[in-house]
Amino acid sequence: MTNIAQVSLHSDKEDLWLSNDSPSYSFSVKSTYSKLAYYGNGSIIGHFVDLWNLKVMPLPQFYVWRALLDMIATKQNLHKRGIIMSDTSCPLCGREEESTPHILIMCNVSNSV
Repeated sequence: MTNIAQVSLHSDKEDLWLSNDSPSYSFSVKSTYSKLAYYGNGSIIGHFVDLWNLKVMPLPQFYVWRALLDMIATKQNLHKRGIIMSDTSCPLCGREEESTPHILIMCNVSNSV
């Protein structure tokens, strides 16, 4: 593991996507997908396979899929997309920013439902 203090930045060079997983050290979607698929249930792709094989109604399945991808319209996600909001706190508890993990896991009010 490299210490961040040992990293030198070069303003005269163009940024590159690098990956330690391929022999050329260049990033590719194919190599990343292959690596994720290889790990099966240890990756989000494995969770997708498990999710779509469940015998449940499609709407909850779709909601869980969107939650795994962090695509639920929470105040945090709307703010990230450029929608100006005066308050991003959770409308249920008011303690933290409304995010996917907060609403589904950490909010004591939503957990009581």
